[in-house]
Amino acid sequence: MTSYELVYCLWDEMGLTISPAIRASAHRHHAREVIIAIDGTLDLHCETGVDLMGVKGALIDCHVTHQPVEHCHEVASLLVGPTTLPGTSLGARLAGRPMLELDRALVGILVPQLAALRRQPSIGAARRISTAIVGGVARSSPATQIDRRIVEAARLVAGTYKSCVPLSDFASAVGLSSGRFGHLFREQIGMPLRAYRRWLRLRAALSQVLAGEDLTRCAFDAGFADLPDLTRTCRKTFGVPPSRLARLDSFVAAEVEAFPISLRGRLGDTATGSSS
Repeated sequence: MTSYELVYCLWDEMGLTISPAIRASAHRHHAREVIIAIDGTLDLHCETGVDLMGVKGALIDCHVTHQPVEHCHEVASLLVGPTTLPGTSLGARLAGRPMLELDRALVGILVPQLAALRRQPSIGAARRISTAIVGGVARSSPATQIDRRIVEAARLVAGTYKSCVPLSDFASAVGLSSGRFGHLFREQIGMPLRAYRRWLRLRAALSQVLAGEDLTRCAFDAGFADLPDLTRTCRKTFGVPPSRLARLDSFVAAEVEAFPISLRGRLGDTATGSSS
């Protein structure tokens, strides 16, 4: 049975990674994160000054700058899009806090499942474990309702993330003024349109990086201006350059739902390769 150094499973707006503990600089994600120490503990230093020390796991809100210090050999990280039902449930669980410690009993139940996934990875198993993680962490926290126009806009952005479609085109497509759309998108997604688009590009690029593709090709294929652009974004988001991740023996599986919305005639066609 093959045992991989890194397991990365991606589907829709969720991604589960199991990897060696890698010393990372301070960074922030564009998604909510559940991080779990497989065989030890974590210290989490937060920009707000609310640190968590010696924890088995934590829930971290999107756009919170943090630096993990791992006292373990392996960690699992579940990233959840803020507009998804699981993402809004996790947001409700945080209740405005930047991060919170996971219940140790819950982590004790999840760790054997995560260890088994690393030994025998599959996207089906990753989905099942992720459902258990979200259910255990969110408990009965109600999901927050996201404006349907913003949900549709997020789907449109995801279908065109390699291009630099202007904000006004998305606003028009969902029947909002540019000003109102920009404000509502940032309020409900948790980041401006430009940052969300770069997050989608990074997800796509890292899937190729971990699959062993050439780094420069990964950058261009995902819509980055060049490899340095990808490297800067990866460092800012994950605290490490993509070259470090490329050296790991990885299992990668992606199952991303195609966006059924027809974009022809609704959004402008703009050249790719910009840093926007």
